[in-house]
Amino acid sequence: MPRLVDTTIRVLSQEPLAGLMPTADLLRLAELLDGAGFAYLEVSGGGVFDTAVRRGVESPWERIRALKSRTTTPLALALRGRFLVGSRPVGGDFARRFVASAAQSGIDVFRLHDPLNDVDNLREAGEAIVSSGAEFEAGLLYGSGRHEALVEAAKRLPELGAARILLNDPAAVLQPHRASELVSELRDVSGLPVGLYAQGAGGTTSLPAPDASGVIAMSATSGKVALVANTTTLTGACPTGGGIVDLIGYGTANCSETTPTPALTNTTAAVRRGNGCIDTDNNINDFVTIGPIPRNSASPANSCGGDPSQRSLP
Repeated sequence: MPRLVDTTIRVLSQEPLAGLMPTADLLRLAELLDGAGFAYLEVSGGGVFDTAVRRGVESPWERIRALKSRTTTPLALALRGRFLVGSRPVGGDFARRFVASAAQSGIDVFRLHDPLNDVDNLREAGEAIVSSGAEFEAGLLYGSGRHEALVEAAKRLPELGAARILLNDPAAVLQPHRASELVSELRDVSGLPVGLYAQGAGGTTSLPAPDASGVIAMSATSGKVALVANTTTLTGACPTGGGIVDLIGYGTANCSETTPTPALTNTTAAVRRGNGCIDTDNNINDFVTIGPIPRNSASPANSCGGDPSQRSLP
């Protein structure tokens, strides 16, 4: 069963929130989070070390040790490739000493990524993590559009000793259906478990105004929907004709393009793969069952145009 990770303490310990919550309150917060059942608590990273050095108030190592003494949930540290927590690359000996110090202070999991997805930049720190006996989670950043490079990087991570891949979406551009496809693909090519690290602004967004509304009763688990180019009433159990632009059947529908998609629920939708770009005339291959992504005629158009990220699962 998938498990969640909490990053609250790290975020509260770096700019722009650093110093707003006293350390005593952060330690009490850690005790509360400890009982919530998270896979681990990410409590430190580059921003935390940078803030500690500039403010000169508290040692980041002392804070990690204090958190460790009050929790039983594993603690995690985020590292940036050869830069670790700094602004300049460091050598292998420094990386080994740093990782060893972090592990001795109480870090159980290291989330290591390179901003360019260059696996070679993970090697020295990755080897140090494995040697320390801690868990090495390798991050891959999504958003460059270089799909093949992402896949090739994932293939190389097992040789570094990574225990898991974390697909990192720092710009909040990875849509749910694309995440489902990509997580499966990275898992298949690497043989490693794959998690998702999503970032973005919180809050809620209003639903787009509907272009049309109606009162047609439809089953959530089985049915069919036709997209037509005219106002002619469709007839028959499985209508045909030039006016039908697209057709989808789901569940046990008696009409579909080749094979229907799986049954839906009141909280899921059949969403066309590849941001709407995949159409092989086989519903089960063309659609993925995920949470709804409501759109209307005013929503930005998705351009397929040969973008390598717009592809279905192999």
